[in-house]
Amino acid sequence: MKRTLLVLAFAATSLPGHAQRQTADLVLRHGTVLTVDAKDSVAQAVAIRDGHHIDHVTDN
Repeated sequence: MKRTLLVLAFAATSLPGHAQRQTADLVLRHGTVLTVDAKDSVAQAVAIRDGHHIDHVTDN
């Protein structure tokens, strides 16, 4: 019983840190993004955070 309570208390206190997401400052959609990766992939959207960190690239 004490072990279960300890695990639940740990889980409850660790969740808020993981639940926070950083939002993108700039999202560019419906364009052509050349990823310059090994496959020379082309994407349609990119999200930029903190002015210069590419946060996410997608083809949807």
